[in-house]
Amino acid sequence: MIFFGPIVSAFIKADGYYRAAELFEEPKNIELLISRLEQLEEKQKNKQTEKHSER
Repeated sequence: MIFFGPIVSAFIKADGYYRAAELFEEPKNIELLISRLEQLEEKQKNKQTEKHSER
């Protein structure tokens, strides 16, 4: 991520990008992110299932 920083900063704010890069350096933060994404995905699937069962 650091390598692409100068290129990406042309499109978005560099502060946020480099802060995200620092967060992703810690493996536990990656695991936390994956876990949260899985929770959100499951919640979305449940909503879709409920929607289809109402029809």
